[in-house]
Amino acid sequence: MNNDSRLSVFGVRLRPIDARLGRFVLRLMGIVLLLGNGSLWAQETKIYEQEPYDVITLNAANQGRILRVMPLDLPERRVVPSSNPNATLRIRLMDNPDEEIDVAWGGIEKIDLFEDRVLRRARQLVRSREFDDAFEHLGFLQNSYPNTVGLEETVDSLLFAEASALYRERRFDRAILLLNEVYQRNPNRRGLVTALTRVSQALFAERIKSQDYRDARRIVQIADDQYGSNLADSVRNWKRQLQSIAENVLGEARQYSDDGNDRAAYVSSRRAYEIWPDTPGVREMMVNTARRYPILSVAVSQRYAPSNERPMFNWANRRASRLEYRRLFELTGVGPNGGIYECPVGKPTIADDYRGLSIQMLDLGGDSAAYIGMAVSRRLLEIANPERPAYDPAWAMVFRSLDLVGTSDLQLTLRRPSLTVQALLDTDAVSGRVPQLRQAWQPYTLDSSEESPDRQRFVLNPDYALVVSTQPREVIERDFDNPKQAIQALRSGEVDLLDRIFPADVEQVSRDETLVVQPYRIPSLHVLVPNQNRPHPSNRIFRRAIAYAIDREQILKRDLLGGFELSGCELISGPFPLGIASDDPLNYAYNTNIDPLPYDPRHARTLIQLAQIGLEVAAEKAKQPKPQLDEIVVAHPPSDIARIACNEIVEDLKVLGLKCVLRVLAPGESRPADDAWDFLYLDYLIGEPLVDARRLLASDGFAGCASPHLNLAIRRLDQLNKEADAPERLRVVHQICFDDMSVIPLWQIQDRLARRKIVEGVEQRPVATYQDIEKWSLRLEK
Repeated sequence: MNNDSRLSVFGVRLRPIDARLGRFVLRLMGIVLLLGNGSLWAQETKIYEQEPYDVITLNAANQGRILRVMPLDLPERRVVPSSNPNATLRIRLMDNPDEEIDVAWGGIEKIDLFEDRVLRRARQLVRSREFDDAFEHLGFLQNSYPNTVGLEETVDSLLFAEASALYRERRFDRAILLLNEVYQRNPNRRGLVTALTRVSQALFAERIKSQDYRDARRIVQIADDQYGSNLADSVRNWKRQLQSIAENVLGEARQYSDDGNDRAAYVSSRRAYEIWPDTPGVREMMVNTARRYPILSVAVSQRYAPSNERPMFNWANRRASRLEYRRLFELTGVGPNGGIYECPVGKPTIADDYRGLSIQMLDLGGDSAAYIGMAVSRRLLEIANPERPAYDPAWAMVFRSLDLVGTSDLQLTLRRPSLTVQALLDTDAVSGRVPQLRQAWQPYTLDSSEESPDRQRFVLNPDYALVVSTQPREVIERDFDNPKQAIQALRSGEVDLLDRIFPADVEQVSRDETLVVQPYRIPSLHVLVPNQNRPHPSNRIFRRAIAYAIDREQILKRDLLGGFELSGCELISGPFPLGIASDDPLNYAYNTNIDPLPYDPRHARTLIQLAQIGLEVAAEKAKQPKPQLDEIVVAHPPSDIARIACNEIVEDLKVLGLKCVLRVLAPGESRPADDAWDFLYLDYLIGEPLVDARRLLASDGFAGCASPHLNLAIRRLDQLNKEADAPERLRVVHQICFDDMSVIPLWQIQDRLARRKIVEGVEQRPVATYQDIEKWSLRLEK
C-alpha cells in the first residue's frame, strides 16, 4: 500500500479535505481501503485476514491445554476474570462451533484475544520498520476492533517511527505531516516537540535554500498557529531570518529606484513584500513604485498559448487573447435585446433594414482614420475570401460589398438582412497584412523571453492606440498546482486577481472581506464532443448510452460545487445557455420543454449492446472488420474543472465495464491535433446563439456534426430575417441535438473571478476577464 493511501486512512492532512474529492477520500473512522493488487501483498496470509479466533490457555491443573475458540462474547471485548470461583465462561471451539461449552474461570490461565494478536503483530512490524504492513494491521483494528487496548498508543508509535525514518531520508514534508497527526492525537507525547522542532527547522531551511519564501512563510504560520509556545523560539528565529532576507531585497529595490529603473524597483519591492510583508518600509516602497510602474499579477486556472481557434472554445484564449489583440466587435454584455458589442476602431451604425452597417473610424489625429479604415476593409475582405486562412463562410454568405466613404466612413452592404452582423464580425479588428496598424490594436505583447513553466509576462505596447496611462504596465499570469494554492496566493497578496474560482471554493472566497468576488455575465457551457471520425462516438445510440451512463447531477453538485448551491450552475439538455435567471435574455435559444437525461446505467448498458450489434452489422455489410471498443479516450483541457469532471466521468463509465483513458490537451489546444480520441470535454461560451450555433454544431463547425437534420436547421438560422422567429428555430436546433446527442450536454457554470480591492475599474459582470483592462488601475495604498 502506498504512502498516500495510508495517510488518508489515518487522517493525516495532506491537504484540506475537499468536497470535490468525493469517492476518493477515505476517513479514519470506519473506512479502510484494501487494494486488490496482488503485487502489494505478501504471499502468506496475514493474521488479520485469517478467520478470527481467540486462544484460551488452561492452567496446570488442566494440563495447560490450549483451546482455539470462536471470538468470545465479552463486554467491550475486555477480559475481566470473574472473582466467583464457580463462575463459568461459555465458549465454542473452532473445531465444533455449533456446540457451546462452559469453562470454569478458575481453570483458565490466560485468554489471548484475536485483536491483541493483531496488535502484537503490528508492533513487531513497527519495530522492523515494515510500515506499510503495520498500517494495514492497525487500519483493520481501527475499523473492526476500535476499542482494542493499546491501539491508539501503537498508532502514535507507528506515526512517530515512520516520521523518524522519513526524516533520515530527508523527506521532511511527509515527516512533518505524520508528526502533526501525532500532535493532534497526543500533544504531550514524549520527544514529540523535539522531533517537530528538528523536522520543521529542516523543512524551513530547505525552503529558504530553494527560495520558496511563500512556503517558508506558511511553515512559520502553521508552527505559530498549531504549536504555539512549543516552537516559539524557532518561530522567532524564522521570522528574523525572513525579515533579514526581505530587507536585503528591499535595499535592492531602493537602489533600482534611485537608478530610475522603475520596473526592477517594483519587482524587487513586491518580492520583498512576498518574502516578509511585515518588513519595515516594504509596503510604502511597493506602493510608490507601483504608481510609476504598476504590474498586475493574476493567478490563472489555465495557461494561455496563442491559437487560431476561436476564443469561444478555449477558456485561456477567451481570457488572454484580449491582451494580445482587439477584435472588430467585442461582446461586452447582455441587454434586453441580446448582446452588447463594443467596436474599438470606430462608431458603428446598423441600417434600419439590417441590410447594411457603417463604421465611422476612430480619429487619432493625422490620417489615422483613413489608415484604420483601409486596414479594417482588408480584414473584412479576407474573411469573405475562401482562399484566405481567415475565411468565415457565415460572413461570406451575407457580405456583398464595402466602400470607404471619404477618409473615415466604412459602408458595408449585405446580401440579405442580418440580425447578427456584430456577432458575425467577432474577428481581428484589422488585417495582419498591415503590420503597423495591427500593432496599434495590440494592447500588450507576450514576452516569450521571460516565460517560465509557471508564469507568462504581457508587456504594455506603447504604440497601442487606446493606451491609458493608469492601466497596468505589465500583466503577469501565474499558474498554480491546484485551486487552493491560487486562493492562498490571492489572500496573501502574491497575486492581485484570480481569473476563475473553482466552483466549490466560491462560498469560502466570498466570505473573505479582503476580496471581491464578481460573476461573469455569460455562463460557460460544458459538453462532451464526440469524434465523428471514429465508429463508436459517431453512432447515435452509443452517444445516448454515454449520456445515460454519466451521473451528471452528482458530479456537478458534489464534485464541482462541493455540496453548495451556486446560482447559474445547472444541468443542461442542449448546446445553448439556460441563462442565469428565468428572465435572462440569453436563454431565448434554450428549449425548456426538454429535461436533461437521467442517470440510468442499466439502460446505458443495454444501449451499448445495441450500438455494438448495429456497428457489427454495418461493418459486415460493408465487408469491413468489426469495430472493437478496446478503450475510450477522453480528451480534456488542462483545467481543474475539466480534470475533476473527467475523472468522475471515467469512473461512471468503468461501472459499465468500459476501459477509459484520459488525455490532457496542451495549452492553446481546443481539440487534439490528431484523431486518436473519442470524446472531448469542451468548455465553451455562447454569446449569440444565432451565430454561434453554426460555429459549434455545423458540419464545418467545431463539433463537425454530421446529422443532415441538424445542418438543415442551422441553414434555416442563416436565412432568418425576422427576429421574432429566432427562438422557435433555435429550439428546434436544441431538440435535434438532444435527439441525436450531437454533443452530450453536461452542465452550465456561472464562473466567478476574485480580486483584491486594490484592483479598481473591473467591470461588475464582465464577459471576459480583461475586457476593460484599459480602465483598470492598482491602488496599493488600500
